[in-house]
Amino acid sequence: MPGEIHIGGAILARGYAGQPGLTAARFVPDPFGDSPGGRLYRTGDMAHIRRDGTLEYLGRADDQMKIRGFRVEPGEVEAALRRVPGVSAAAVVAQTGAGLRDTRLVAHVVRDGGGDAAAAEELRAALSRLLPDHMVPAAFLFPDALPVTAGGKIDRRALTAAAGQTMAPRPDYAPPERPEEEALTAIWSDVLGAGRVGIDDNYFALGGDSIRSIQVVARARARGLDFTIGDLFAMPTVRGLAAGLRAPRGDAAPAAPSQQFDLVVLRDRDRMPAEVEDAYPLSLLQGGMLYHRNDRPGSAIYHDIFSLHLRAQIDAAVMREVIAALIARHPALRTSFDVARFSEPLQLVHRTAPVPLEVTDLTGLDATAQDAAIADWIAADKARGFDPEDHPLVRFHIHLRAPDRFQFSGSFHHAIIDGWSDAVMVTEIFEDYFTRLAGAATPPAPPRSVFRDFVAMERSAVASDSDARFWTDLIEGCDVSALPRDRHAGPAPPDRGVDETVVRIPEDVVFGLKQAALGAAVPLKSMLLAAHLRVLSLLTGRRRVMTCLVSSGRPEHEDGERVLGLFLNSMPFPMTLGGSSWADLAIDCFRLERRMLPHRRYPMAELRRRQGGMHLSETLFYFTNYHIYQSLGRFNAELISSSFHEESSFPLVVNFRLDPFNGDLHLDLQSDPAVLGAS
Repeated sequence: MPGEIHIGGAILARGYAGQPGLTAARFVPDPFGDSPGGRLYRTGDMAHIRRDGTLEYLGRADDQMKIRGFRVEPGEVEAALRRVPGVSAAAVVAQTGAGLRDTRLVAHVVRDGGGDAAAAEELRAALSRLLPDHMVPAAFLFPDALPVTAGGKIDRRALTAAAGQTMAPRPDYAPPERPEEEALTAIWSDVLGAGRVGIDDNYFALGGDSIRSIQVVARARARGLDFTIGDLFAMPTVRGLAAGLRAPRGDAAPAAPSQQFDLVVLRDRDRMPAEVEDAYPLSLLQGGMLYHRNDRPGSAIYHDIFSLHLRAQIDAAVMREVIAALIARHPALRTSFDVARFSEPLQLVHRTAPVPLEVTDLTGLDATAQDAAIADWIAADKARGFDPEDHPLVRFHIHLRAPDRFQFSGSFHHAIIDGWSDAVMVTEIFEDYFTRLAGAATPPAPPRSVFRDFVAMERSAVASDSDARFWTDLIEGCDVSALPRDRHAGPAPPDRGVDETVVRIPEDVVFGLKQAALGAAVPLKSMLLAAHLRVLSLLTGRRRVMTCLVSSGRPEHEDGERVLGLFLNSMPFPMTLGGSSWADLAIDCFRLERRMLPHRRYPMAELRRRQGGMHLSETLFYFTNYHIYQSLGRFNAELISSSFHEESSFPLVVNFRLDPFNGDLHLDLQSDPAVLGAS
């Protein structure tokens, strides 16, 4: 992991004479020192520590690049290239413009025997074992020697000018031929940020996922190309998808969105308060969350909190304007719940809501005391909870740490916001905030879709005999995969909270998983789900197991990926494990998920009701990749650390998540000691 070299000690200067701004930027508080007021000097030189403990110099921090939102040290990529056999010299530059949607890396490599397209593929494969995906160059050039300046340094200007002469297309590139293929490759390229897309390129290998699929389907429908997310998952190449397109229709758009108060009976509309601009029923998952929250007073179940430690300019007045605009833009942030005063439980969208932002100055405390104060705030906020009849069901807090550092925390009721919505919310906050600081007050437009549309779709699914029959047939004969209990551990108090374990998956294991997923033509998620099911089989001693798989039911409407709300469903996922290979099991997982997609909005709560209230599983599995955060990489800010706190009603929650800032894969485990024991 690269980092900036800092210097400290007794002989360190106190700053730059007469230059307080430069002093504050370069002489920073020493978080490791024992003496109050200790400082470190930021040298601007980048390095990483080798296995033998020595430092390898990587260049100046000024040379850093932003690739897909990540900070990239070109020296680190160059060092990895030089470790590849046959490479005698290497330099990496950034290429922009020329029709490119994103900045990309171009490597100039001096190699024994020169190079061609096959050599570029060999280097790409070698670097994939050493570096995260975003640090692997998109193109390779093979000069006889690297150009140098009169001073003997590498001439990076000359390299940048030559970067436009990228390698010829890879041997397996298949260009589009039909108009439908032209349209689809253009849509995939734009949504996935993948550059040139061939008609045989795999959608998931290019970075496709369920959220990006919403954009792909909506944009395709706008061009008269009609298919569903299920079709995209079943035919994950442009060639296959174009061949399977339905005949063009007069209206390729989905069913018309619902209108305000459409889902509320007339007698309830007549009783609606004047300051309510819309109302509609709860989704079944929202109702379940409110029930579990009320059933466990004193716990933090379904009360989510995030906290971000940032190095950036802070202006609390501007942040207040940003949050006010955010709440005005998103109905979910002006929503409250009324479960008793109407003919059925309703969520009420209020015309206005107060701006829930508080600021606390911690600059007089040292780093340890600041951390303790923020931890105390999180504990107090958990205890404070939310009244579901109040609004907004979200609040924010800024803790000032230093002139250039602050802690930004948010707290919300999970019934109004799911994980992707949280990522959208945070991204919009900081995009708007940094844009306003730069003098341009251009907040995002309100999304065209609304959460009400999802509630209407869920109600339609509940009324569907085919959806009910699909799920009933799928789980027929399945028992709950009960987890083993620790017989020696006493029960934990119900308000203790959950036990959390976070494991960073080693890079070589992640590389192997990605290669296996590519070989099986399945998403990485399917490989991880296969591993989860195998562990569940070992824990329960059964070949046939059932977990619950988190799925998103977001409508495939324009801006469907930008709407805030709770679009989740926990789908029962049964699987019989035999002696097949890991690849076969992952393929089986992917095939089953594809079968489920047309029925994904049928709520688990309704299935449980039809099954006499039977618990379907004690485990919940989900995979998250909140890549929307990468758009924040263009701003002058640094994320120093982050934390997230959440609790669910499942005894065991298994979450694999890709870190959007460094590409690491983490496994987050949450277990409920009140159910499984307090060991």
